[in-house]
Formats: sequence, structure tokens, C-alpha cells
Amino acid sequence: MALRYLLLLAIFLSAQPTGHSGEEGPAVPAVMVFGDSLVDVGNNNYIFTIAKANFPPYGRDFKDHVATGRFCNGKLLVDFIAEKVGFNGSPPAYLSPQASGQNLLLGANFASAASGYNDHGTLIKAISVSQQLKYFKDYQAKLAVVAGSSHARSIISGSLYIICAGSCC
Repeated sequence: MALRYLLLLAIFLSAQPTGHSGEEGPAVPAVMVFGDSLVDVGNNNYIFTIAKANFPPYGRDFKDHVATGRFCNGKLLVDFIAEKVGFNGSPPAYLSPQASGQNLLLGANFASAASGYNDHGTLIKAISVSQQLKYFKDYQAKLAVVAGSSHARSIISGSLYIICAGSCC
């Protein structure tokens, strides 16, 4: 697990800052996130599972101390990476109401705490990696409706993809 954090930290630190001033935009068109609790921004809030982080003390370092479903007290590494490449924050959890309309242009977070590679290997009922990929396929169809097919393909091909898995059993 420490090696994965070092790799993500190296990517994070080497990214060229883009800033938010002037007409300068994000370095990538969107951010797509797949994985487990280390990158889940709240998908588990919308599924039947015991793996939830939508209550205190989670989120105590956020404005108004709101628990968002992140398994931490504030921002996750994916939040910092998204900000580093020019976004105001992480893309929304795919299962949340915020993952609709123009927000789809920012990307989506498909991660689920307690996720794994085995579709039938957990009693926790997290969103498996294969289900996250199915959601990604659904996302692409929704994106094409919002952005048009050509622009959607451009967003998908130019996006930053963050994948974090294997921190749990």
C-alpha cells in the first residue's frame, strides 16, 4: 500500500500546475476514478452496504464538517490530484445526483469502499471493479447525450484515469 501512495504522490507532485486564473483551463478534459475506499468520494452512500462513511467523525475537516462518504476526515488524494490538474475538486460519485447534466463533463468517480476484483467474494456488497467498468460504459452513453458523440470521445480519450485497488482483502 505504501508503494501505491508513493506512486500517486510522485504523479501528483510532477503534474504541471494549471491554475484557475485567466482563460487557462484544466490540463485534462476530465478525471475518471476507479477503485476502493482510498478514492471513493461517496458512491457507497447510494448502495446497500455496511461500508459507509457518511457520519461523524468522517468529514470533520470539510467546510461545515460534513461527512461526504469519503473514508477520511477531509480530502482524499484524488481531490488533491484533480485540483492540481486544474479542477475545483474531484469529479462527483457516479451514483450521486450530482453526476448528471453538465457535471458529467468533469468526469466521474466510480470507486467503492471495500471494492475488489472478485464479484462474488464479499459480504459487504461493495461495487466490484467489473461493475465499476459497467458504470463507466453507462457514463459514456450519458456523456454522449450531454456533450455530443464527438466531444464525448475527445473527453474519454484525453481524460486522466486514476485506478486504486488492492488495499483491502
